[in-house]
Amino acid sequence: MKMLVVINPRAKNGRSEQIKSIIHQQFAPYIAGIIEHPSVEEMHEDLQRRLDAEKIDIVVAVGGDGTINAVLNIIAGRDVALGIIPAGTANDLANLYQIPADPEKACEIIRYGNDCQADIISVNGWCYVTAGGFGMASDVSHRANKLKRRAYFGKLLLRLLGSRIYVLATLMSLFRKDAHRYPVTVRCNGAVADWDSLFLMIDNQHFLGSHFQMTPQAKNNDGRFDVCLIESLRSRLGILSVILQVLKGQHIYSPQTHLWQESELTVQTEKPLTFFADGETLPPTRTFNIKLLPSALNVIVPA
Repeated sequence: MKMLVVINPRAKNGRSEQIKSIIHQQFAPYIAGIIEHPSVEEMHEDLQRRLDAEKIDIVVAVGGDGTINAVLNIIAGRDVALGIIPAGTANDLANLYQIPADPEKACEIIRYGNDCQADIISVNGWCYVTAGGFGMASDVSHRANKLKRRAYFGKLLLRLLGSRIYVLATLMSLFRKDAHRYPVTVRCNGAVADWDSLFLMIDNQHFLGSHFQMTPQAKNNDGRFDVCLIESLRSRLGILSVILQVLKGQHIYSPQTHLWQESELTVQTEKPLTFFADGETLPPTRTFNIKLLPSALNVIVPA
């Protein structure tokens, strides 16, 4: 077994050195290198070079869903397994597979766990594995990331709230001045539909941000992604009501909610929007070509 370790320097609020020490204790004979860069671009370049030059069996991502996203965009489709040591805010993929936040226990899973094939979703060539979309949800993700980056205050919020920081960001987004209205045109299977949307989510698992049950039936190994479109609402009270329903997965019974499964679709928006997924965002654009890549990621999960 030969592994590369990719570490987010901000993992566990700066406790990456402690996690590195644990990894060395557990895997010293097998570690081919540790990649630790402040930018995704540098990490991509370094990881790509190492994978092209060496036979690597496992890439271990130490961080949150954003770190996993950076890694999967390099290893997708390769004969390389992904190991996860959760050290982020929401850790949605790790929580889906019940991978514990304790680094030593996570290392045990990497050592003794099983391989599991997962679908991934490509949007304009960029891949993600958990949940993504745009509309109000993208605004929430942007606000949460801004809160987390606010030096001491951001660290304090994370310590106090953990993944509930996304709930706080949702309340902040709810009371912004402009309306949450996102006109979209969705094309799939030869059909075309126009909507004024509040959310448009394309998901690979049933929750995001730990708390939001956006697509309760979604699975990441069924060869389809789940689409959830919620039509725009005029009042803040109505939007708040929908958000409270989403927290429990009860929005699926609302006439404003449309749920279906696809393997490929195209979305065009009235104005450029950012697409967020795995806690990361794409630059604003108006056309989104989305397709499923079945069993394109090999994840090490509990036995």
